[in-house]
Parts: sequence; C-alpha cells; structure tokens
Amino acid sequence: KLRNFLKHFLEKISSGNCFFKARLVASLVGQIISMQAAMGSVVRLRTRSLYECIMQKASWDSPVLIKEMAFDEVVFWKENVEFLNGKELLDEKVCTSVVYTDASGTGFGGYIVEYEESEVIGSWKPDEQVKSSTWRELEAVYRMLMSKLTYLKGQKVLWRTDNQNVVHILCKGSVKSDLQTIAINIADICTREEIQLSSQWIPRTDNVKADLFSKTSDCDD
Repeated sequence: KLRNFLKHFLEKISSGNCFFKARLVASLVGQIISMQAAMGSVVRLRTRSLYECIMQKASWDSPVLIKEMAFDEVVFWKENVEFLNGKELLDEKVCTSVVYTDASGTGFGGYIVEYEESEVIGSWKPDEQVKSSTWRELEAVYRMLMSKLTYLKGQKVLWRTDNQNVVHILCKGSVKSDLQTIAINIADICTREEIQLSSQWIPRTDNVKADLFSKTSDCDD
C-alpha cells in the first residue's frame, strides 16, 4: 500500500504537479512513521523535509509545495521501503566496533577502539572554523566514517560523541539544511555499505583521546 502511495506521488510530480493537499502529504508521512518499529530511526531522518512542507499549510485541504529535499525523501522511500522493512535493529550490546570523535575550533579527530592505528586527525579550513560547533562535530563524524570506510563496512557501529545535538541529528535529522545534508550523507553511506550505526552521547571527560586528536595540528591534512 505504501509503495503504491509513493508511486502515485512520484507520478504526479513527474507530470509537473508539485502541489498536494496537506492532508494527503500528512497521510504519507504518517504511514512511514508508523513503520518506525520495523525500520528504526531512519523514518524520522527521512521524513523531516516532508513534515516541513506540511507545516506550511493554510488548512488541511489547502495545497502545499513539495520542495526538492521533500521530493528526494519520496524517491528514497520508494526505492528503499521494501529493503528497510524488517531490517534487524541495532542492539548496542552486539556492536562490533566502537568509534569516538571530537571537534575543536581548529580541527577534528577520532579513532576506532578495536582497530590499532585507526587514529584520524584533520584540520578545518578557515571558512569551516567559523561554522557552528554542531556542524564541526557532525562533519567530524562524516570524515571519520569516510576515512575508515573499508574497515567499518558491514559492521554494527556504536558512535560516541560528547555533543548531544549530533546524537539527535544522526537519529532524527535537523531543520538546518547544512546539518541535514551531512546527516543524509552519513545515512546514505551506511545504507550503501551495510553499516548499522547507533550514536551515543558521552561526557567530555570520557572523550579525552578524541579531544586531544582534534586539537593536534596535521600539516599534511
């Protein structure tokens, strides 16, 4: 039923109709959200833009514009709803790898607990240094993931960070487009490489090693 619903949306959009009644969009989002128990937190991450479209409504029967990022979410669900439905949810107790990351005003760093010589150290460009601390912490996750993708592929990964916003965004996304884009990129990589990722907040006092790496300059970065 949901797949047919998604197909209907895409057919309408492909024919040039980007306006749908808010009630219809809400029904679509509701059907996806109802599958969270079977598909995990990805349902929240991948419905945020659709939900923002609904919030622009004048009434439930008024049309709302399906914007580009919302359209991408519809495409994602059409292509992945059957694949994700019933996927085993990640149990933190059976994680095969634990990763720590941190970011400072000058750089980022991280390491994999089970993997010797897995340390990653990088520096921010001047325009990146002035971005928010949440952007830097989230981007650190992305760059660490990309740096150690060969090792993390196919694993169940527990990602530890001392930034609570990062944990929330990895799970549910962000209203800020730059942060949402990074979260989506991370989710796409994990889906493609069959990585089951769970994030966990830890106190800064438990993230000393990654914090040290984030403040270490790397002239070769």
